[in-house]
Amino acid sequence: MGLASRLPLRQTIGVAIGEDAIVAVRASSALGPDLREKLIVPMEGDTADDGLRRALGEMAKRKTWRGLPFAIGLPPLNLFFSTRPIKSIHHNASPQVMLHEVLRSSSLNIDDMEIAMRKVQPAKQALASLVACRRKYLAPITAALGESHVGPEQVEPSPCALLRLAVMRHKTPRSAATALRVFLGEKQGIALLTARDVPLMWRAFDVHPDRLAGTLRAVYRSIVSLGRFLGVDETPGAVLVHGRPDLGSVHEGQDWKGETVKTVRFDDPSYDPEAIALGLAIGCQPTFEGFNLAPSLRPSVKLARQVPWVMIGVEALVLAGVSFFMNDTAHDVETAIATLRMEQDSFEWVRKRTLKELTEERKQLDNRVSALAKFLGPSVSWTSCAREVSACLPATVNLTSLNGVAEYTADAAKTAGVKKSLTLQVETTIPETGIIPREVDEFVGGLRKQTTLKKALPIIEMGGLTYNSGNRNSEPKATFTVTCKPPEASKKAQPKGG
Repeated sequence: MGLASRLPLRQTIGVAIGEDAIVAVRASSALGPDLREKLIVPMEGDTADDGLRRALGEMAKRKTWRGLPFAIGLPPLNLFFSTRPIKSIHHNASPQVMLHEVLRSSSLNIDDMEIAMRKVQPAKQALASLVACRRKYLAPITAALGESHVGPEQVEPSPCALLRLAVMRHKTPRSAATALRVFLGEKQGIALLTARDVPLMWRAFDVHPDRLAGTLRAVYRSIVSLGRFLGVDETPGAVLVHGRPDLGSVHEGQDWKGETVKTVRFDDPSYDPEAIALGLAIGCQPTFEGFNLAPSLRPSVKLARQVPWVMIGVEALVLAGVSFFMNDTAHDVETAIATLRMEQDSFEWVRKRTLKELTEERKQLDNRVSALAKFLGPSVSWTSCAREVSACLPATVNLTSLNGVAEYTADAAKTAGVKKSLTLQVETTIPETGIIPREVDEFVGGLRKQTTLKKALPIIEMGGLTYNSGNRNSEPKATFTVTCKPPEASKKAQPKGG
């Protein structure tokens, strides 16, 4: 449970009026729906207003409930709910005009009803959802609230609160312009056709586990048919079934009479008063957008409630973290500047020289570097070559002569055609078999692997083999020449021809 969920200003109360009991919950919605405390008041044969009076009395006895904003949910059986397409002539029509257009009854007095309307446009056609309640039913509830000297933030249909909780916990697929939400309870269920999470119509049904699949198919077909009559031409893009995980007859592969509809199964929320009350609580906010059947009962919003304390707290934490990071970065920059200044102070002589003198000195140094580059460019490191040659010499092979040649060129970039070579005179004893020892091949192969020779004189060839039969005081010997050349020399030596 986070810190934001403990803030009193983020705690609200939801009161669901049911057929058998009134269920109230105290919840926090700062970090999601979080039920903190629950209160159940049985009806015991009372009317809705009498049960509400007793519930408000119990709520007043609890210190943690006092002064918290609350919302009331009305059961769907006492409400009229419908949706109609908005014609161009009725684009700015009032809810009363829209309801009269829907009912088309001269015997029904619209002034005797409380009406709320929401507009939505899932496709090209704009729709108006209307919910209405008889003042005869709502007046006793309003009187009970007046006797307790409290006013709800909103009075809305219970299915809308249940839908709010379901959407908060399980998002509607983005690909579904319209969706069907089905909520299953212990004995009752309700299906809501929604567009952009706004209810368009609902249908209540009885839950019989033994024939639930057939009931759902019938509800689906009736809602699709009525939806087209109300202006919803497309079929639901997804069917989301909530509650009653114990019913295995409802699954994600549900058959909808041959139609391919994405079906998703969730364990919660179920169609019960506690879930409805929780949905009412999390929607009880000053920025509420929904069906409010008693907007005149809403108390004036205090300045303290208009201040977004949680947002301010989060922004303060973010600002503190950024400030700490920037302060640490500024300290590193200051340390780098101090180090740089100490290094500059060690070159005090630079301050005594003029810019002209420093420029002239730089020019001279550049000339020296250029001259060294021209000299070292075509040259060969003979010391490294001699070291590599000696490292490759076997014990039976003697080096009698080493001659290195590298012509100088003034242009270091033009090294093509410059004569470079390393000539080695090598002598080795011949065994009685008369075969050249294997060490000779190892010596030549070792030269080809050396770093300096491989870079400067990679072409290594052996030639000029001569034999010396020896005498009584000396063994037979063989003398041969090893020549190391650059690649250009090897290509130049190749004969032209076709």
